[in-house]
Amino acid sequence: MASFYPFLYFACAALITVSCVLVFRHNPKNPVNRKYAVFCLAFITWLSIYSFVINAHSHLPISVREILCKLAYTGIAFIPITLLDYIFTFFEKRNPIKLNFAYVASFVTVVIL
Repeated sequence: MASFYPFLYFACAALITVSCVLVFRHNPKNPVNRKYAVFCLAFITWLSIYSFVINAHSHLPISVREILCKLAYTGIAFIPITLLDYIFTFFEKRNPIKLNFAYVASFVTVVIL
């Protein structure tokens, strides 16, 4: 019997995708809309991969599940920095030193995974 949880992850990913597309298509050249799209992309990566892994967990070898979970954690690792970048852009405050450091820290976290 299939679990209900993967469908919740998938539904959230689908709603975030729709929100991302609607906001980005409204004005693709606006930096706020682009940062929002990148922020949504981190969530979409996490939720869509988890939806697949949870739904097909018994059919996938452990090594494939491990790789997919690491890819999902990539999305999770970039959620805080993309949110911070979006907030700085939205409020028109730039602090590139902190942002660059945070992006490097997120990238290092992904590499360590």
